[in-house]
Amino acid sequence: MIHQYYLIAAVLTICPLAIFFGEGALRRCGIAIAVNWCLAMAFVLGTGVFDPWLWFIAIDFAAAFIILWQPARFAQLVLGCLYVIQIAMHGAYGFAQNSAAANTYLSRLDMVLVAQLLILGGWAVGHIYKGFRVHHGRVGYPSAAPSHREGVAK
Repeated sequence: MIHQYYLIAAVLTICPLAIFFGEGALRRCGIAIAVNWCLAMAFVLGTGVFDPWLWFIAIDFAAAFIILWQPARFAQLVLGCLYVIQIAMHGAYGFAQNSAAANTYLSRLDMVLVAQLLILGGWAVGHIYKGFRVHHGRVGYPSAAPSHREGVAK
């Protein structure tokens, strides 16, 4: 989990992108995923327990609640549902009490995190692109932003 540096880089890139350039639901989802991940890593590094499934259930429930609060977009709904899937995975792992399955459990959690980051990143890039188009217009098309020549007599 912590040894996969590409996940650390992805979280530290995509979540701030959503937080600083997003608004409303996108920003809330970015914050929820970033805080969830930081709390999980702090617990794992602080205790040395790499499969604290009860802790994961608690923080994933909070993140799912925050993300699914008044879902405005399909991406937001999918992100929330991925947290519900994670909660089910934590419960199944805890119920099985099989420490031999820890590597499989943690690798599946990493896969869900990658899916969450891809969805959040795609949503954030789409939001940024739409904002750029509104302010700068598309080539060959009139801009939605006011022209510098607006109000000038012909």
